[in-house]
Amino acid sequence: MKKNKEGYFVENNIIYVQGSIDGKFKRYSTKKEATKLNIGWIKKNAYEVLLKLYNEKTDKQTQVTNDFIEFANLSFDLNSPDRKGSTTEEYKSVFKKYIEKDFRHFPIENIKKANLQHWQNKMLKTNLSIGRIKFVRAVFSGILTDAVDNELIKDNPFTRLKTPKRESIEEEDSVHPFSLKEIQSILSASTGQNKNIVTLLFFTGMRTGELWGLKWSDINFQSKTIHIQRAIRHGKESTTKTKNSKRIIDMLPAVEEALNRQKSFTYINDNYVFLNQNKEPFKSAQTLSNGYWKNVLKFCGLDYRVLYQTRHTFATLMISHGEDIVWVSRMLGHTNVRITLEVYTKFIPNQQKERAVFLNNIQAKNCKKTANTNLRLLKSS
Repeated sequence: MKKNKEGYFVENNIIYVQGSIDGKFKRYSTKKEATKLNIGWIKKNAYEVLLKLYNEKTDKQTQVTNDFIEFANLSFDLNSPDRKGSTTEEYKSVFKKYIEKDFRHFPIENIKKANLQHWQNKMLKTNLSIGRIKFVRAVFSGILTDAVDNELIKDNPFTRLKTPKRESIEEEDSVHPFSLKEIQSILSASTGQNKNIVTLLFFTGMRTGELWGLKWSDINFQSKTIHIQRAIRHGKESTTKTKNSKRIIDMLPAVEEALNRQKSFTYINDNYVFLNQNKEPFKSAQTLSNGYWKNVLKFCGLDYRVLYQTRHTFATLMISHGEDIVWVSRMLGHTNVRITLEVYTKFIPNQQKERAVFLNNIQAKNCKKTANTNLRLLKSS
């Protein structure tokens, strides 16, 4: 440690010590009044006091706390090496928005099933989808599981709390696609880059984070394909959501037109296809949602739906018009077709046609063969 020439200073009649430890500047309050006696003592011992306060603070940071808010932040830090940076940021955001205010003054051991039930019931009265509530619950439960692992509590009370349900099933609660007529209305009311953005969202099924991470080098106009290989979430570029989310998708004609229009906005300026008004990559969908998206839906006389419904719209539009569900699944970047079917089965058209026609000839031949055999048997008897 380097001893700072100004190893102490006084502020609001309190003595502070300061200096450089391992190349980093540190400053701590001694909580001692700036009397002549104390100042005289600190002049001689500033170095030792600074080092002592530094060690005390470092030791305190490594201790496991039973304060819920402090432990939650420790839990996020402990798990961060095993999670993508964007995932950790999302967990922290969810915690701050939906959990922290209700459990701010709770020691972890005081969080009981009844507290969680009350909290969960309160969320069910909001406009949050069941899927979102389950995600928030999973973030909360993960923190309490870490508390069990660190022997702060005996068990996780979430294990005794039933998963939330509403009368409507989750898919009905979360999937509210736009009709083709509504899409046309939105596109007609849109201009400039915003029109190009929603065109790609509606006709590729891309997630907004994947769209923000799209670069011109990912687009092949000759093969009419788009290579999705990164995403931007919470302002940071990262990998796609899953391994299968990294994919090559087809460029439909409407998408090709939109990308050609977009060249006049960003093709020269930057390698990202879409940039915000500050000529920087979009950090999240919030700015677009709170501004243009909210206004265009109101202008078109449509009820508000989150921007993510454009992804659901692509899937339901293609499936309901008879497109191959394997192709739709690949465009969405699902791990397998089963996931696509679980969410969108009800949108598969029920075609009124005779099934298994190819078996009719087999049945007729077998009946004729059986009849001839029976006839021969009768004649021989």
